[in-house]
Amino acid sequence: MCPGQCITLTADQSGGTWSVSPNDGSLTGNQFCPIATQVYTISYTLAACVINQTINVVTPSVAPTAAVANPTSLCPGSTGAISVIGGSLGTNAQWVWYAGGCGVGGVVGVGSTISGTPPTTATYFVRAEGGCATTACASVT
Repeated sequence: MCPGQCITLTADQSGGTWSVSPNDGSLTGNQFCPIATQVYTISYTLAACVINQTINVVTPSVAPTAAVANPTSLCPGSTGAISVIGGSLGTNAQWVWYAGGCGVGGVVGVGSTISGTPPTTATYFVRAEGGCATTACASVT
């Protein structure tokens, strides 16, 4: 699960107690809201029976701060590259590039740097997708 998400813990039989390890304040009653990227063990104890469940809270992505072109201007038919600056990929995320707007139109590339020969002046948008969430975009023309 992702940081900031909460789940309500339920059990087939009532009367037991919930606990979490590490105990960092992420459990209130039967509401679990992880506050750190780590592995938690949630336990339900009823009489002499203890049931454990492990929950892995994964790393979220951080939005890129910019995107840059190399070279900064191209002649028609020339090849160039665009790259992500700043930000970071979370668990199971990747950088995804668009030409029609932030998340709009078809994907034109995947990765921290892509290259090609643009047909005309264009603005490209990049964001982290997958894992916990999709970030805001950075753009370059």
